[in-house]
Amino acid sequence: MEKMYEEINVNDIEFTDVVEVLSVIDCYDQEVLIEGYDKEGVKYSAIASASCGEIVEIDEDSIEKA
Repeated sequence: MEKMYEEINVNDIEFTDVVEVLSVIDCYDQEVLIEGYDKEGVKYSAIASASCGEIVEIDEDSIEKA
């Protein structure tokens, strides 16, 4: 499951792809696994909160190389 969202830049990593829904909080909110790349092309993943189809927060402590 890959869905494109508006690009979000955190710590010089551009996150755009939701690859998995981890939990559904209610009909609008979800906890998701996202992926993105840094300027050198290194792939990263992180846990994020999505609401109404948009990423609203990325858990910066969860960012790791994929």
